[in-house]
Amino acid sequence: MDFELPEHTRAIKDLVQHVVERHCLPLEAEFLRGKEVTDEDLQRLVDAAREAGLWGLNLPKELGGADLSTLDTVVVIEQNYRTLFPIEFGGNPFVFLACEGEQRDRYLMPIIRGEKKFAFAQTEPSGGSDPGNQMRTTAVRDGDDWVINGSKVFISRAGRADVIVVFAVTDPERRQHGGITAFLVDKGTPGLHLVRPIPIMAANGNDKFYQPWELYFEDLRVPASSVLGGIGQGFRLAQRELSTQRMNIGAECLGISTRSYDMMVAYAKQRVLFGEPLAAKQSIQAMIVDSWIDIHTTRLAVQHAACKNDLGQDTRVEAGMLKLIGTEMATRIVDRAIQVHGGYGVTTELPLAHWYNKLRPMRLYEGPSEVHKFQVLARELLHR
Repeated sequence: MDFELPEHTRAIKDLVQHVVERHCLPLEAEFLRGKEVTDEDLQRLVDAAREAGLWGLNLPKELGGADLSTLDTVVVIEQNYRTLFPIEFGGNPFVFLACEGEQRDRYLMPIIRGEKKFAFAQTEPSGGSDPGNQMRTTAVRDGDDWVINGSKVFISRAGRADVIVVFAVTDPERRQHGGITAFLVDKGTPGLHLVRPIPIMAANGNDKFYQPWELYFEDLRVPASSVLGGIGQGFRLAQRELSTQRMNIGAECLGISTRSYDMMVAYAKQRVLFGEPLAAKQSIQAMIVDSWIDIHTTRLAVQHAACKNDLGQDTRVEAGMLKLIGTEMATRIVDRAIQVHGGYGVTTELPLAHWYNKLRPMRLYEGPSEVHKFQVLARELLHR
């Protein structure tokens, strides 16, 4: 149940729900029956988003976006992620809004139009949860160029990206306080090595299109015009991007959870065991009630944070909280739904097993649960 959603937001929610049911769920059903999903299949989903006027979501209209509020966006994301094959509504290229001059025509606009794909390369073997202190990749000025050396790991979509945003230390003394810079690096630039795709647990759906990679930079030379957002501003850009992603993850987990909950309830009503429906068993009722409470409270938290963000208030703490509670909640609910379905729950003929594999890594990327709990939330609460 939504808490006082505006009328136009409810209309957008209904629109996205219709698009998902018409285009995404049939593709999911074909996949679960063994069909291989292709780029062409996913492009048809993108075309459906464009036709519905939802391309770009909260990007400004002057850039071809839908200019949705944060509240509208999280509602869209929740509905969109009720399927194994959500639509890419133009991605989340907010870091590219820092493009200036020729960068806008070369990178920003093609990415917004869906003509180019990008990857976000910050995490390193030394650790992804503390990039400000642990980043080892360096960029050294050499005349009009920068020379980058180092490595990155778990970089999603790097294998499919046309351009990679590489974060490197340009001032070791200042580091996260003005000493990390973002660079735009085109695929195929000499010195950029895609070492290997990293095999991880995944949903076996369109997650394969987000395959994480290991990267290596060996005297990678880029011109000064490749600096994104100014020298020393990379850490600020990255944190702004990550805060947005963390809030969106909370909404994404709601979509997975609500679909799993609906499946759990429907199966419990129709499955008869020992002469009565599963739904008559108190242990099953407890799972259903606990799941409804989890979803309801998390949705209120997501929508409250979105409204706060729309008012221009700082939501970094809320974003960390939503990433924490969203992934933990969705893991519990999918696990309960599998338990209710019994043996059928662990088959790959239902989306539940795919989501189970998807959610475990989600509790790690964009910051592990423990980091958000102790390095973000506890620190903030104790300092208030």
